[in-house]
Amino acid sequence: MDIGFLSESPIHLQQVIKLSDENKRLLGMLPYKAFEEAAEENRIIVAWKEDELVGYILFRISKRKRDIHITHFCVSRALRRSGVAENIFAYLKSSINDYRIIRLHCRSDYKLEDFWSGLGMFCKGQIPGRSNDRKPLKVWALQNPNDQIQAELDLFGKGVEQVVVDANVVYDLSANDNGTDSPVLMGDWLKDSY
Repeated sequence: MDIGFLSESPIHLQQVIKLSDENKRLLGMLPYKAFEEAAEENRIIVAWKEDELVGYILFRISKRKRDIHITHFCVSRALRRSGVAENIFAYLKSSINDYRIIRLHCRSDYKLEDFWSGLGMFCKGQIPGRSNDRKPLKVWALQNPNDQIQAELDLFGKGVEQVVVDANVVYDLSANDNGTDSPVLMGDWLKDSY
């Protein structure tokens, strides 16, 4: 099995769209233009077995938050439960290093909890779906274990309030300027609490 980013070939893109159409009852509708844009932006990972498309992940990346949101995750019916999905997901994780979290929404009534948790994801909660009947969607997520900032917060942030400090306060404290209100933050009554 070969896994990689979708090539620029229109024939390959049509195969992704065909697999999507075959599974649209589960995936939901996605405009063809969205597939084209994702292909142009290198946001489709595909798996091939003997020149046949057997699965794909289509995703988007939030640059500001460094989040990856999986829009479509599809494996051909004949090869489900054969490791194809796990291999495509592993490729996604290994090829995009600078993400904070991978997330996706999946209908609760699909009963895929074991599959998603088997990929290392955890359920963060539930939101209403956008379909006419508003079936609930579970929000699944996987944090990047290499995200050092979040790892530090997780390690040192247990039971401690997290705050944002204005840079001017830090400058005031380091300058030991008694003419400002910032030194009051160094009082004994606050030092004991951190």
